[in-house]
Amino acid sequence: MCGDEGCQRERHRRSCERWRDANAEDERAERVRLRVTRGAVGEAPSARLDWIAVRDAVGVETAAIIEESARHAEEWARDAVRAHPIGITGECGGHGVRRPRDGIGGTALGP
Repeated sequence: MCGDEGCQRERHRRSCERWRDANAEDERAERVRLRVTRGAVGEAPSARLDWIAVRDAVGVETAAIIEESARHAEEWARDAVRAHPIGITGECGGHGVRRPRDGIGGTALGP
């Protein structure tokens, strides 16, 4: 195409059309993502979704499955954090036991 303003505009229009055709699924996914997301980073996953918008986007059954999955993931994470100190204590329970440093025995005791 030439350098004429009309030709450049048409080239730009065609380029944009090709890009939209090639990226239609990504654009649609981004619009859905923006529609269903709310809340701030750091909030629980279920609090960051607009469940009415999710239901409208995917249907009642799928929305219920997603909501339950998010709830179970939150419970799992919460329980894992609560259980963490118990795990640390269990791992560290053997520290401080004085035993011989090698198989020879003797008075040199190690950690």
